[in-house]
Amino acid sequence: MNEKEIIKQLTDEIGNLKMVRDNEVNVNAAYKQVIKKLEEQIISLGKINDEYATKIAKLKIQLEKNATSFLD
Repeated sequence: MNEKEIIKQLTDEIGNLKMVRDNEVNVNAAYKQVIKKLEEQIISLGKINDEYATKIAKLKIQLEKNATSFLD
């Protein structure tokens, strides 16, 4: 191999490595977006669950009051 061939080979390898790195950056950005979306979904579901649990607790208390009133 002469100097020009070595330089071309190394230049090609650097280009390939740069493409791989750029691809990894893009994939990581996409994963970051997916993770943020999932975090927001978890927060939203937590809020919804809390609202329903509160409503259910209130209804159970009301049912207990109604049942004791009915039995008295």
